[in-house]
Amino acid sequence: MDVYADVKYKQCVYILVYPCLPEKIDELEASLVTALDADRSYNRGASAAIA
Repeated sequence: MDVYADVKYKQCVYILVYPCLPEKIDELEASLVTALDADRSYNRGASAAIA
């Protein structure tokens, strides 16, 4: 998935917000990265939780 290209070419893009407690943010981010198989993304390593 290339979100940048979708935005650049004016395709529909959805942004989902997941509320959470600050102390859970790293754990929840890691779970979301795993669920979306986003560790293969070009954004890999952008967060300490993924490293």
